[in-house]
Amino acid sequence: MSTGTELPHYTISSDFTVGADGVSSVHMKLTQSNVSKDFVMRIPLYLQLKNDKVACIAYVVIHGSDTIDQTFSLGKLPSPAKTILLNYNADILSDN
Repeated sequence: MSTGTELPHYTISSDFTVGADGVSSVHMKLTQSNVSKDFVMRIPLYLQLKNDKVACIAYVVIHGSDTIDQTFSLGKLPSPAKTILLNYNADILSDN
């Protein structure tokens, strides 16, 4: 068994759509790299609206050097979505 500290690198992208019913969706792609296959991180995701309000909307768990690529509903938002933020409160270990 080996021990040590790993410092992951993250990249994230997001695209938003709003349906005719006013419900917003986001397609998000989150990649974790520079870690071993056994490395696991629980990552909070934050939504920033165009009015600059920010809220934690989800937690995702990612294993090793992998990518999460998914679309999910955000419901009806009080302001248009601006971006998905990672490490907004410096709450994860990362090199970025």
